[in-house]
Amino acid sequence: MWNLSMKKNNDSTLTQISKHLNLSISTVSRAINGHSKKYRISEKTTKIIIEAAKKLPNTKLYLQTLLPTARDFINEKIDIVNASIRIHQSDGTYSLIDLNPHFATDDGLINTSLTYDGTHLNSKGYLLWSELIMKYL
Repeated sequence: MWNLSMKKNNDSTLTQISKHLNLSISTVSRAINGHSKKYRISEKTTKIIIEAAKKLPNTKLYLQTLLPTARDFINEKIDIVNASIRIHQSDGTYSLIDLNPHFATDDGLINTSLTYDGTHLNSKGYLLWSELIMKYL
């Protein structure tokens, strides 16, 4: 499994991947910065996934939903991005790993036992994340 950054040119990396490609979007660098960026995230994600599907027809593609944070104003943006990637999964280009509900409390905020600062996962959060994605590897 490889993780690709949406900031880098991934052409050379894509040719090296064999069986699995996992694309995850960083909440900090994506959802927090800028109001309109949330729409560009969906566009860039779609572009990378389509490019990967063309270059790697025998590779299973996975996309993870963004995790919640302890901040409502950020979670509103996260919800928009997650809704978009949930809708686009229906074309079969990628399999969605819907992590968000496993990390959110009833009020939509991140479970405080899974984070050390309201955004980044702690060891318990990473353990849950690894357990959830293990079945896809």
